[in-house]
Amino acid sequence: MNKFDIILFDMDGTIADTDRMIVETFYQLYDLYRDGRRTPLKEMYYFSGPPLRETLIKEFPHMDVNFMYQEYQRISKELYDELVKPMDGCLEVLIKLKQLGIKLGIVTNKVRKSALKTLDIIKMNDLFDVLVGLDDVSEGKPSKEGIEKALSIYENINKDRVLYVGDNVIDDVSAKNANVKSAIIYFGNREIPKTLNPDIKLFSFIDLVKEAIYE
Repeated sequence: MNKFDIILFDMDGTIADTDRMIVETFYQLYDLYRDGRRTPLKEMYYFSGPPLRETLIKEFPHMDVNFMYQEYQRISKELYDELVKPMDGCLEVLIKLKQLGIKLGIVTNKVRKSALKTLDIIKMNDLFDVLVGLDDVSEGKPSKEGIEKALSIYENINKDRVLYVGDNVIDDVSAKNANVKSAIIYFGNREIPKTLNPDIKLFSFIDLVKEAIYE
């Protein structure tokens, strides 16, 4: 018997390994617009959490954010196909969860167009019932709006049987704000604070299958 009826996922660093693409894009931006001064790699691994414009404002406060956003899109477009990969073991686990009858969805701080492109590259287009991107909501994560919008397509929701899976603090806070269970990946590039207390800790993707069903 399943523990969850619906499992929603973050995208970057959760189902899609976009870290190298993001880092390489920012390296080029630093060379062009910050005299080559690079933020430490360890910090850059957290760029996939907040909305992109927030990160661009923080990293390039002297530049127009709309221009930098366009430049990010221009550079990353050339890197997507080469560098974006599915997270190890993710595809097989998602297929297994669907076979168990669990509904799957995505709530991400990526804009919809980029999220759809990512799904196409990692060949997961047909696995999800719903996708909520940053431009589908008035406020991105950690607001609860995205998760609640995703759940609105389903009927008779029991939030105790809804799980949100992510890879950072923002995702855990988003789940708690939406009053659903949280699962956080502990095998990615981001260090998870010891103070974080998600409902489920995942040390490999196969753990998600074990957590999704009763033994």
